[in-house]
Amino acid sequence: MIAIIAVVVCAAICLFLIFFVRRVLTGPESEPQTHVAPPPEQVPASLSAIGVPTVSQHVPDSAPAYLHLLPESFVVVDLETTGLNPAADEIIEIGAIKAVLNSTNHLAFQMLVKPNGQVPKSISKMTGITQTMVDTEGVPISEALTQFLEFVGGLPLVTYNAEFDMGFLWAAAKGCGLTINNRYACALKMARRAWPGLPNYRLATLGKLGNLSDVDTHRAVGDCERALIVFTSATSVLGQKVRWSKPVSNVGRNAGPFGGLIGKPILCLDFDGVCHLYTSGWKGADIIPDPHVPGLFEFLEQAQPYFDIQIFSSRSHQEGGVEAMSAWFIAERRAWINNGGKPTTDDPLELKFPKEKPPAFLGIDDRVINFRGEWPDVEEIRGYKTWTQNL
Repeated sequence: MIAIIAVVVCAAICLFLIFFVRRVLTGPESEPQTHVAPPPEQVPASLSAIGVPTVSQHVPDSAPAYLHLLPESFVVVDLETTGLNPAADEIIEIGAIKAVLNSTNHLAFQMLVKPNGQVPKSISKMTGITQTMVDTEGVPISEALTQFLEFVGGLPLVTYNAEFDMGFLWAAAKGCGLTINNRYACALKMARRAWPGLPNYRLATLGKLGNLSDVDTHRAVGDCERALIVFTSATSVLGQKVRWSKPVSNVGRNAGPFGGLIGKPILCLDFDGVCHLYTSGWKGADIIPDPHVPGLFEFLEQAQPYFDIQIFSSRSHQEGGVEAMSAWFIAERRAWINNGGKPTTDDPLELKFPKEKPPAFLGIDDRVINFRGEWPDVEEIRGYKTWTQNL
């Protein structure tokens, strides 16, 4: 029965994404108005007027009722980066589409960024962006951000994962002495509310369910096109105005290294033995064979509103370690929900996976003795065993 329901839900989303978007952007009664780009000689190499054909096809007549839920113009943004931690990793590509209602052509922005460090091989494999590309075509992040800010102006921003994209943008802007004060919306959170119960909410997954083009997957502008369609479709399904968020000031002793969503004290969790049961022992940085420690996701649900939760391990700085931990969390949380776990929100867990141990407010580790002003007995330390070793 569950399988049948899942198939029906997926089919419904597929039909919706294909047939319910055109008039959210173009409207049913007016002729499409082409967004006029500057003359070619005035357009930087990073800008071009593009068509988004999947935004202009096959939408039922009920769609115009949702036009008032969207602003007249907004910018969809996507980044490619060298990793997941905005405090340590770098942006290597910025892509954006300036969506305009009553238009089928939208101005696009794309720029490669030359990082200070190297592009990991795993990132090149996923995105197709190589070290040679950023060395020969990339520009400094300060130049890329300056042109990006000129492109977006004061328009609201849409990203598929605001925690990720806005975090990187705020961090990079602060490092360049720039400020990004645009309102923003998270299309991922909207998709979770619009279509609850999906196995996962990766942009590529929704694209496949909606029969969207997979051209330039994991490239910034290609992902912007898919995010634009998901965002407008989710807006129509929810039937309510978009919830635009405002950047949070970087003020107060609990503020992070950059403003925005990072304003909570860091709670650092060791991965093996605290999150991962780790009864099988070490098998490799990217091999995580055991289930989660009972109570993990209940704890994370309760802690997330109060803490910036970061997961750290000896895996964190090894090839494939962060990706493996991230994938493990997704799979284990899904299993937890399927086995009766009850998340308190439809939003995803906002976890970070730094490559270096963060300056945490507090840490939870199975290999740490809590110091209370009295030194422990050395023999006690020599015979110390983790709780999993005593199972």
